[in-house]
Amino acid sequence: MLNWRLEKRKLRELVPNDRNPRELSKMQEGHLRKSLEKYGLIDKPIVQGNKVIGGHQRINVMISMGISECDCWIADNEISQADIDELMIRLNRNHGEWDFDILANEFDMQMLFDWGFTEDELTECAPKKLPKPKITIEFDDRDEMALSLEMISKLGLNAKIKVSK
Repeated sequence: MLNWRLEKRKLRELVPNDRNPRELSKMQEGHLRKSLEKYGLIDKPIVQGNKVIGGHQRINVMISMGISECDCWIADNEISQADIDELMIRLNRNHGEWDFDILANEFDMQMLFDWGFTEDELTECAPKKLPKPKITIEFDDRDEMALSLEMISKLGLNAKIKVSK
């Protein structure tokens, strides 16, 4: 296993990896910019020498924001090209799945959109229309029924009365 240390690097001296297959849309770039502006650089770029292994998009956005240097992760040993390739893919591919129940019930949908989710991604998450339940209650007399309906009304429940003959 490699050990890593942080070293400050000048962003303009870092060289993008020609084999980096990752791209950002303008929308994703905007979300990354907002995140960097609000929280700073939490996930540091990874470099070997001055060659970027991970963090290409963060580096590009930071340069456009006028940031000149940042801390970067540097391995204690030289990494082979095969390991660099694997790491570049794993850094962007090994993500978990979303728990859509938690997203739908614990988060505001508009905030999720603001944070980078798309409508297509959240269709699974949108609350499903549940069928309205039908409950039958039998009463022995009209007075008991009237009292029960008054209690339901006080609770603010929406109830319809259908009298069967």
